[in-house]
Amino acid sequence: MIYHEYTHAVVHHIYELTYYGQSGAMDEALADYFSATYTEDAVIGDWVIPVEYQRDLSDLDKKKYPDDWVGEVHYDSVIYSGALWDFREAVTVSSTTANGIIFDSLFFEPDSFQTGLLAILLTDDGDNDLFTESLNQEAIELAFANHGITLEDMNEPSASANDTYEPNNAFSESYDIKTGQALSSYVSYRSDCDYYRLCASPGNIRIKLELPFYNRDVAYGNLYYAYDISLFDSSHNWIAYKSPEEIFSGGYGYNYTTSSSVEINTTIDQLDFYYIMVSGIYYTSTRWKPYSLQAEFTPGGLQISRGGGQTVIVSGLMEIGSKSMENVWVKDRLGNILTRGISSSGWVLDGDNGRIEGVVSLGDIKANYPAVGTIYVEIGLKNKWGNDYLIGPSNYLKTEATGNKLVLWNNLFNPGKDRPVTIRYDLVQAGKVSIKIYNIAGELVYVLVDGEEAEGAGSINWDGRNKDGKFVASGLYLVHIIAPGFKDTKKIVVVK
Repeated sequence: MIYHEYTHAVVHHIYELTYYGQSGAMDEALADYFSATYTEDAVIGDWVIPVEYQRDLSDLDKKKYPDDWVGEVHYDSVIYSGALWDFREAVTVSSTTANGIIFDSLFFEPDSFQTGLLAILLTDDGDNDLFTESLNQEAIELAFANHGITLEDMNEPSASANDTYEPNNAFSESYDIKTGQALSSYVSYRSDCDYYRLCASPGNIRIKLELPFYNRDVAYGNLYYAYDISLFDSSHNWIAYKSPEEIFSGGYGYNYTTSSSVEINTTIDQLDFYYIMVSGIYYTSTRWKPYSLQAEFTPGGLQISRGGGQTVIVSGLMEIGSKSMENVWVKDRLGNILTRGISSSGWVLDGDNGRIEGVVSLGDIKANYPAVGTIYVEIGLKNKWGNDYLIGPSNYLKTEATGNKLVLWNNLFNPGKDRPVTIRYDLVQAGKVSIKIYNIAGELVYVLVDGEEAEGAGSINWDGRNKDGKFVASGLYLVHIIAPGFKDTKKIVVVK
């Protein structure tokens, strides 16, 4: 047991494993394995704890994932530690070799059974190409496959088919969430916990989880499946946690609550990647009813600025160890991807420090996209596990302006059915800018811009709503701009 606890300290000195789900089971499995291999005894806890809690890494029953998963990190750890022990005991492998490969694989920081297998394969493979078989690959894959761990989809088939963003069961598999975006998904089986990634600047972050409805109880009223949410920093340290106030056990692994939602509202003090975990309390799950997750935060991580001519300088934060850049998207305010005349070059990916830099050329954007003034950038990359992730959106940036101008596109429209009106305003001088919508009687309908603006070609959209958030009636409306050295008015016609 002393060796077991000492191994926990060593592993946590290398990286943090969240004490939940597969990650928590791996934490216990590694501590069991290294204490067992040091003493050359596969049985953990004999003469220390009651017989029913001993763990035998050489168990001939070969506990498998997901068949033998119960949702308790010590019990579930034997799935992973058993695979490690089977590799150690393979006739083609010495225990010294196995111990070295398993220990060195920790520096990949695996946090799921699957990434644990992948880390061991990569450590054993000298050329980082899994298509060229290494000396111990067959023994490794057989040992893990005996415990249900492969590089294929390991989740329950019926659960995975109904789970929107799978695989997202670990930090390394997180799905990107944008500020204000509402995502709907499922905690669809006992071992499922969903991870989401965001990149946020210092400030407030609010995360709200709407829980799946279960049924109406005579005594308690409406009951909901009991899920909780956690917020972690990039080092996988817990920042905040929230669970429902009142929880009722329904038996058979199901727990319910009278709370319809749970919410985290906290402040972060640095630009970084952050992670949200959604999990069922005591492994509560349902593959039939979804939860809804929404996060509000100040995006960060990717900055753009104007270079010489129609070029844009891009710099930002990426995950440590990221392998490659897959895509660069330049978008207008409506999120439309701009491609004509767009190119990029000079990309530098600093995987050790988690930084990316490059240049985007906009070409003749005014000819190719006359309605576009304001743009932003998003970048798709692969992390060290080869999983896709997104950085951005960047800050908004005005393109270059050659004179003062106010131009409207799609200014004859039906709000709620047609595309919004695009209002492009070119300014040669920075300063206080006001752009407002009025009705024909001169009454203020909506304020689009009212503040300091940089020079350049900007664009903004109006969807036909008034300041109360309601769609306006049919009729004639006026767009009025006041800027340094420039005033103008254009017409919009709303038809229904």
